[in-house]
Amino acid sequence: MQAEAYKKLHLLKRQLQRILPGKVVIAPTSIKERGVIIKLSMTKTHLHSRIPQSRQTIIFRLAVEGTVESQTGLEQALRLIEKINTYFAAPCRLQDETGSPIPNTRITQELSPDDSFIDNPDGTTVQDVLDERLLILYSSR
Repeated sequence: MQAEAYKKLHLLKRQLQRILPGKVVIAPTSIKERGVIIKLSMTKTHLHSRIPQSRQTIIFRLAVEGTVESQTGLEQALRLIEKINTYFAAPCRLQDETGSPIPNTRITQELSPDDSFIDNPDGTTVQDVLDERLLILYSSR
C-alpha cells in the first residue's frame, strides 16, 4: 500500500474512531467542543535507512484534552485515557479503511510522566484534563 503521511494521518484517525468513544479531531481544527476531545496531530515525518525494515517514520501527537464539569465527565475522561493506554500498550499495526491491519506497519507509543495533568488550580468546579503521548508509526513504504 503506497500512502503518504497525510493519508496515514487520516487512516489513524479512522482507526482511533473505531476503538475509542468520543470525538477524534485532527489539528488544526476549528471545531470547538465542550468537554473532552481526542486530538491528533502530526509532529514529524521522515524517510530513513537507519532502522531495518522501516523506510518511513511518522510521529503523531495524541492528546485527550478539555474541561470536565462533573464526576461523570471526569470518569469518562479517565476511562478514555485508560482505553488508549491499553490499546497502545503493545505495538499494533495501522489499519486500512476497512479496519484490516496494513502489513509492514507498526505503531508504538512514548509516554512521559510530565505529559499529562488533571487539575484546576483556580477552583473545584471544573477540572482541566490533558493527557498526551507520542505515537510513532514505522512503515516500510
